[in-house]
Amino acid sequence: MNKRILFVSPTGTLDNGAEKSIVNLMIYLADMGYQIFNVYPDNQHETKEKYVQELENHQVKLFPIPTVKWWWPEAPGAVPFLKTEQVLSYQQAVFSIRKIIKDENIQLVISNTANVFQGSLAAACEAVPHFWLIHEFPVKEFEYYREKLEFMAQSSAGIFAVHGNLFATLKTLFPDSVDIQSFIPYSHLESTHLQESKERRIVSVGRINENKNQLELIKAYHQLAQSQYPLVFIGDWDEEYKVLCDAYIEEHGLANIHFLGHKHHPWEWVTQSDICVFNSQSETFSLVFVEAVLNGVPVIVSNNLGYQSAHQFLNAGTLYPLGNVDQLTRCLRECLEQFETYKKCSLAQQEMAQEKYRIESCYAHILAAIKGNPEVSTQGIHAIRYLLGEVNHQQLQSIVEEQSITVYFEKEGAFSEDNKAVYPLDISGNIEIELPIDCQRIRIDLTERPSFYAQVQLLTLDYDTSLLPMFTNGLVYRDSYIFPNSDPQIIFQVPSVYGRRLQLSYQLYEIDSTISDDYIGKQLAQELLDLRQKVKQMEAHEVRYQQEHLAIQRLEEQVLALTNQYNRVIASRRWTIPTKLINFFRRKK
Repeated sequence: MNKRILFVSPTGTLDNGAEKSIVNLMIYLADMGYQIFNVYPDNQHETKEKYVQELENHQVKLFPIPTVKWWWPEAPGAVPFLKTEQVLSYQQAVFSIRKIIKDENIQLVISNTANVFQGSLAAACEAVPHFWLIHEFPVKEFEYYREKLEFMAQSSAGIFAVHGNLFATLKTLFPDSVDIQSFIPYSHLESTHLQESKERRIVSVGRINENKNQLELIKAYHQLAQSQYPLVFIGDWDEEYKVLCDAYIEEHGLANIHFLGHKHHPWEWVTQSDICVFNSQSETFSLVFVEAVLNGVPVIVSNNLGYQSAHQFLNAGTLYPLGNVDQLTRCLRECLEQFETYKKCSLAQQEMAQEKYRIESCYAHILAAIKGNPEVSTQGIHAIRYLLGEVNHQQLQSIVEEQSITVYFEKEGAFSEDNKAVYPLDISGNIEIELPIDCQRIRIDLTERPSFYAQVQLLTLDYDTSLLPMFTNGLVYRDSYIFPNSDPQIIFQVPSVYGRRLQLSYQLYEIDSTISDDYIGKQLAQELLDLRQKVKQMEAHEVRYQQEHLAIQRLEEQVLALTNQYNRVIASRRWTIPTKLINFFRRKK
């Protein structure tokens, strides 16, 4: 019986080469009799429906997983969630994958990118072998995963990198003891009959964005100064980068440039007289380059490492130095002027590429490893499996669900659920409150869980007066309110003289980012340091006070001693008789 294999996919879409290639591998394995399962992040991408349909048509069982962030925390792509919520989301994903491994009796887990790690943890926890397929150079936005290489080596029974420059690069980065093998991303290209046309065009296929670098082609087209040849872009775009392209086109008055947008079958829009140009700054093994060669289209590409790998493997295409617009212009001019020669060469390359580029040879090393008996790579994680994805955090949604502030209005001397207003909680906010008639006391519940506020203030809007609370179950320091226990409350007395219009303002402490200046630990630590400094100053004042007090006591004792001596002198007989004689003679005068 063939193995039951679970793939962990990076996007669950068909808008990138890594996903397209692994979809082809899953389909191939399923057609060979393997039972294939696929975990992917739930999404609303325009290609999702086709992605799901294509895999389900080949009996691949799919498991979409809702997630806050699917890739490593350091990976590209910011998310508007607290770190706590991200961590819980990762834990939930590991839990879900572990459950799939157990329920479906999975025998091998394969992670289809260096950017996802949940599959490796789940496999280790369940003592199942794990493979890692790497499509990305560890540079620029993927530089972060260099520090993950040791973990990847320890948590995999097999590591496979894209053939060519990526494979050579990773061989130098992984420990010598790690046996890295290569594979070639496979793009299953249906036999496409290119449209017949005698009009020569310059065509670029793929999403228009900064990395794909189409502005470089537009600049070369400007220098070419042959607007009789249309420049056609097939693919969706990033808005900001498209604005840059449009601005350049408008500034230089360029004509005959066309943006066709996304096409489900882009090669149906390419003709037999077209030249394809790809200008990416970074690629691993460009499938669109391969597809152009397989379609017999003359291709000009930048000399990034990925294009170099595909160029060497297929022995096809013309390279130009990335960033050298002058050289790209010369390549375009030569290809247009000598089109028949280039076309004849591309048709010969097409025939050789179709013979060489077969799925069984592209994935030969992976297929051999799957047929073998890979071992579980690490016992370390298995030993602590109870700490990783053991708990279903969906049962603990109250930890991460949206919280709210509830204001209760007193009626007949009591607060009740019938007289309240509810407001969503944010990191900071200002809430306007309208008091019911005859209400002069309110209770504010700042969520139902322990929380920490750098500032809470209730203002009367008619008089711009800050009200002081008559009760709180939290700790108050200056403007800060610390509620270490559940159900935090503050009660305010609001005399009718202040009117009925109030404004509650609040600011939560930062509790996740330790590097933030607003992090609660830093704030409270600074307050503690300030208080300690004040205590030291007070202690110094106390010492000086005690010293002065002792000095005064000594002076008082000296004065008292002198007074006693004086009193003893004036009360003695030696002092009183002479005094009487002196006074007698004074009176005789």
